[in-house]
Amino acid sequence: MCRTLFLLHMGLHVVSVLFIIMISSVVTTTSLQPREVAAPGSDITLSCSFPSSKNLNLNNLVVNWQRGESEVVHSYYHGRDQLERQSVVYKGRTHLFEDQLTVGNASLRLSGVQLSDQGPYTCDVTDEQGSTQEKLQLLVAAELRLRVLDQSFTKYLTLHPPPVCCVMPAEQRSRLLMYPLLLTLLGLVLLLSWKRSEQETKKDTKTEE
Repeated sequence: MCRTLFLLHMGLHVVSVLFIIMISSVVTTTSLQPREVAAPGSDITLSCSFPSSKNLNLNNLVVNWQRGESEVVHSYYHGRDQLERQSVVYKGRTHLFEDQLTVGNASLRLSGVQLSDQGPYTCDVTDEQGSTQEKLQLLVAAELRLRVLDQSFTKYLTLHPPPVCCVMPAEQRSRLLMYPLLLTLLGLVLLLSWKRSEQETKKDTKTEE
């Protein structure tokens, strides 16, 4: 009996730890990475900043924007845009504010936002002082405008997309879905251990008799 209670206690402890990890994963996913929201067809500025100096030489500055792991969105080095490796889906739709690079602004202007633009973006900046990296998520969602008629006036209500705090990358969602499976497997192991312990206890009781 003592052994059974010990196993149940340990099982509950493990379940508690897994639950805390699961909640921590959700909080980390929904709060740490900045998000930008844009409607299809609109223009948006993806923010990126880096420490600047008065003597910054643009010829030694490298700015690289990419989507996901390897899709090149925009590159800048040797004092000018370098778009030879730019993904075809971004051709003619990206723009760096070159006059603001000297003050540490490497933000990217993306024109004509498409649904396929949604996803994680990374801004890498390298200069004489070192390297800076910033990450963000772009969420593409249409706005729905409702015209509300009143006796005395007409006004418009704009319904925005769901709160971005609740939007989770697919990679994180997949990882989160693994937790119920792990908890189920743990429950089965505990149940089998309890059954086995119960059988051993019955055998010991019969032996004593």
